[in-house]
Amino acid sequence: MSRAVAKYDADGLDAVITHYNSRDSLEGQFYLFLIGDDDIYLAHPIFPHLIGTDIKDVVGSDGQELGREIAQATGEGVWVEYLWPHPVSRKEQQKVTWAIRHDGLIFASGYYAGEPETGPPAWRDADPRDYTVQYVNAAIARYERDGLQSMLNYYNSVASFEGEWYLFATDASDIYHVHPLIPALIGTDIKDVVGSDGYELGKALAEATEEGVWVEYLWPHPVTLKEVPKV
Repeated sequence: MSRAVAKYDADGLDAVITHYNSRDSLEGQFYLFLIGDDDIYLAHPIFPHLIGTDIKDVVGSDGQELGREIAQATGEGVWVEYLWPHPVSRKEQQKVTWAIRHDGLIFASGYYAGEPETGPPAWRDADPRDYTVQYVNAAIARYERDGLQSMLNYYNSVASFEGEWYLFATDASDIYHVHPLIPALIGTDIKDVVGSDGYELGKALAEATEEGVWVEYLWPHPVTLKEVPKV
């Protein structure tokens, strides 16, 4: 943490943002995330989709308003404990974060309790279509087992990301209730979503049946945030 603050003091904000948004800044389980004086993410090397969003809106898969707790950081620093994906295994573990305000910014980093799961994640070598169906079916099973609110909490959290996979969900009126990559879509009608190429992908997705449909369109990749073909 002191190195990040020293780099900011020596090299300025832009240099710090560039460095700590790069994978080169990772040191095993350790990485820094940086918040502006308006509580907006400036750097997060693990979940770049958070950049530009308000940390106070971040809620854990268990409903903990961890973002609001981190936003309470002072010049003396605060410790915050919460569930968060491990940067290596991407499985949720208890994380203990130290967050401190310096020059109005929040510099934060933490460690994970316990050992991460070993071995490659299940999605790494999976058939993309098979794993997509498996991922969706797991979400349905969670909904049926634990109820709507539990499903919403989990799939709107970063814990639900598995590589490039994440869930989005709408209700019977086609209104988004889940979208962890672009939470601004929550509360909007999926039928209004149009791709950068003019394709009315939202209307195509809204045609889903209980048997399921496959839809191909352009969409930001959750890791690079660059637009790529998605199925």
